[in-house]
Amino acid sequence: MLRKVIRYTGIQLTGQFIGIIVTLASTSILYSNLENREYGLISLLMGVFSLISFMKGSLSSAFAKFFAEFDSVNNKLNQVLTSSILISISISILIFFLASFFFIGPILSFLNIPQDLYVTANDAFYLLIPFTIIQILITPFRSYLNIKEDFYTITFCDVILNVSKLAAAFIIIYYQSVLIFFKLILIGQILAAIITLFRFNSFYKNFIYSFDRDTFYAIWNFSKWIFFGSGLFIIKEQAMAIVVNLLFGLNGNASFGIAKQIVDQINNIVNKLRLAMNPLILKKWSSTNLFKSLAQNSAFSFLIVFCMILFITIFGDFVLVAWISDVPNNFYTFFYLLSAVILIKTLSIGFYSLFQGFGKIKNYEIFVNITGIVPVILFFSLKMSFFNFFISIIIFELLSFIVQIILAKKELNFNYYSYTINLIRNILNPLRLIKPILNKID
Repeated sequence: MLRKVIRYTGIQLTGQFIGIIVTLASTSILYSNLENREYGLISLLMGVFSLISFMKGSLSSAFAKFFAEFDSVNNKLNQVLTSSILISISISILIFFLASFFFIGPILSFLNIPQDLYVTANDAFYLLIPFTIIQILITPFRSYLNIKEDFYTITFCDVILNVSKLAAAFIIIYYQSVLIFFKLILIGQILAAIITLFRFNSFYKNFIYSFDRDTFYAIWNFSKWIFFGSGLFIIKEQAMAIVVNLLFGLNGNASFGIAKQIVDQINNIVNKLRLAMNPLILKKWSSTNLFKSLAQNSAFSFLIVFCMILFITIFGDFVLVAWISDVPNNFYTFFYLLSAVILIKTLSIGFYSLFQGFGKIKNYEIFVNITGIVPVILFFSLKMSFFNFFISIIIFELLSFIVQIILAKKELNFNYYSYTINLIRNILNPLRLIKPILNKID
């Protein structure tokens, strides 16, 4: 089992490494060959559009559960596939009509896009609509490949998307057009979708349309609270970019985009390293060592994030100049804000899986995610300064952690004292984290 986990994680790490290299290269080219406002526009639009593409992750989680449960029962699997495809098609149609006829105008007006870039932003939105719809339509097939452990195809498709971004960046050197970027990533998404469908067909050749109302509602009922929580989470994450744009303009959003890319890569690396180096932690949700395992998981992630933040603090100027030949204005302000949020999140990094595993997801999605969007509500209602917005995000992120502890105590009889003591000990003495890894290898 350990060998399989390491092999699959190695595949994902390889894809992640390629993604990091491509992202760094494409960002450097885009930032150097576009005006700050144009690069800021790309960052802003990609962020805002994820407000309606969050469904992909929620759907994937719901579909994967039912695929895993009925993988060996052909008749039931046909019903799950049929229901999954119908749900994806329904959501895609809804997104098309809402985005095409209701969202674009109000969103562009709200974001205060400069008049000379308004037409470009409008055209880019219409390219992002099919990009998002294709992502949602292939979610059932991608989820099935994940259950069948076909990480080669999944990683390859991710690489195609990243390479399309790099190709777009190189073409921008000659054409100086923001729309080229969105056109090429759409082509990359289409290629990835075609490969996913062909690979799915090779795994499952006996698909027959078989609609079952109970299966349809079961999948929908399982995913609706994940939908709700994911929606609030994405709103909170992307609202920061909107606030930056309102306060600092597109130039500020360019700087925010650079900082967010670095922090996102730190977060992705942490998740992959955690899976690769300590699979033991992830497999003890129901064991007597639950609190110790969760504390190890959180402490390991906390220490990795802290070390990377420290590295950027010391060598950030050198890295940025080597990367994009510049240190953007307000970069460190945005970097420390995003880093603080990620650092606090590591303190409860395994709690979501804990609640999901025990089937107690409803209150978690409601209270934890509502707590997370309070700073956004306060900003628009009180017209806060960026400093006060910054502080409120940190305070409510800490409050969100406390809410998770309270919910775990109330609904799961969680021993928060044992968890907290183990967490502090592991952070203060990182050598404690090495022992379970060595024991598992032995």
